[in-house]
Amino acid sequence: HAEQTSEVLVLVAMTAVDVALQVSRGRNVDELKCRAARHLPVPWEEVVRYQWHLCANIEEFVQRRCDALDEFRLLLAEVVDLGVGHLLSSSQRDAVLERNWLGVLAGQCDLIDVFLEMPNPLNLALEQNESDDEVSEVLRGGSELFEAVAAARETVTREQEDREQEICPRQKLELDDVRKNREIERQQCSQFLPPVEGIAFFDTVAKINHSCASNAEITYFENCARASVVATRDISLGDEVLISYVSSDDSLSARQKLLKQDYGFICVCVKCRSQSVSVLLRSVVAPEKVSDEDVGAARRVVFHRPRRRRGGSVLGSGCRKK
Repeated sequence: HAEQTSEVLVLVAMTAVDVALQVSRGRNVDELKCRAARHLPVPWEEVVRYQWHLCANIEEFVQRRCDALDEFRLLLAEVVDLGVGHLLSSSQRDAVLERNWLGVLAGQCDLIDVFLEMPNPLNLALEQNESDDEVSEVLRGGSELFEAVAAARETVTREQEDREQEICPRQKLELDDVRKNREIERQQCSQFLPPVEGIAFFDTVAKINHSCASNAEITYFENCARASVVATRDISLGDEVLISYVSSDDSLSARQKLLKQDYGFICVCVKCRSQSVSVLLRSVVAPEKVSDEDVGAARRVVFHRPRRRRGGSVLGSGCRKK
């Protein structure tokens, strides 16, 4: 169901089932729910409406997400009842399956989840057993099978992209680039089976705020099962740990566009403010050398009044660049 609607529902299901399990062991359901949804207490509908606000048929897209959440809730109820339903009271069960809470979880995951790609674990198993006659035969004749698997995977991905494309045609050029890059990566892949893709939610990483002048970065290890925050420069005791949600090498206008489109805010970090002042000065001295996009982005940064940020932040305990 998640593959056909939205993959974030997988994360919502894992969180809800975990809460149900802990409640069955005596934990307080309200405390667990508050903790799970503490990062972004905003309903999924609002997140979707903001992320896709430029779509021509935005309300249709929002309605699809609402319908998906309702369908998902019924499926989740079956899972909970089958697993720990007999250990929960009716009020506890209703609390775990509360639609508003599930919607907040979906909105939170949709906005601050991360996409991961890891080597297919079956490739290692095949390599370790390459001396086996049957495995060796599969590997020798595996090019056609590999192409078939890759083609099937691409077909499913394109079908999902096309469904969203019907509602949001503004992504046409971006979608073409994504597909071209995906094909290049597939051709360069030398492994028998393609990599495994997925989404994840890292609790500590989700608390870290953005800055184009970041002082840390995220690295993944153990096949992306764990994430580590690594300092890229010295961080003093009490300084906020900051990562960049976009490529810091992009231009001012490119960064601002992505941050507004994908995360819903205008960045006014030190780097953006200094670049904005420089752009506006150059637009007066040599206007022909500055693009309209950069000038527009610079004005939005300079005249923006940032709202008070919701949620906490991560403060450094004193560490040095690795």
